[in-house]
Amino acid sequence: MAEPPEKKEKVCHSCGLDDRGQSTLLDADGARAAFAALPENLWTLEDKRLTRKFTAKNFLQAVAFVNAVAPVAEAARHHPDIHITNYRDVELVLFTHSQGGLTPDDFALASKLSRIGVAVSPKWAKENPERGAAEKTAAAASDA
Repeated sequence: MAEPPEKKEKVCHSCGLDDRGQSTLLDADGARAAFAALPENLWTLEDKRLTRKFTAKNFLQAVAFVNAVAPVAEAARHHPDIHITNYRDVELVLFTHSQGGLTPDDFALASKLSRIGVAVSPKWAKENPERGAAEKTAAAASDA
């Protein structure tokens, strides 16, 4: 009986490693440059984290957004921290847990997640006009 072919171990890029197993952790300048390529006003960059926060129109909209995020993150094998508080305040936090900071994978996933829209609270949109407009644009793009 023939021996099965040896399986080549796959490197998990979502762990922040390249094909040679080297870290792809971005320094502050690299993170700022990658951040500049993201859609305006959806994300913030601070403390080696990308964050997207908003107040959904209602609880069902908040959960629908999270449910839309889940398969995209799973397909990328890169998972954000997701928080729903006060029944409709949503926060996504992206960073590469194993590297303790940001890698190109975080920005790639943020770009994909930027295409997922949500109906936001009209009051929140009024209090946060730039962010509200950005969320409205994302929502229109995801409906198209």
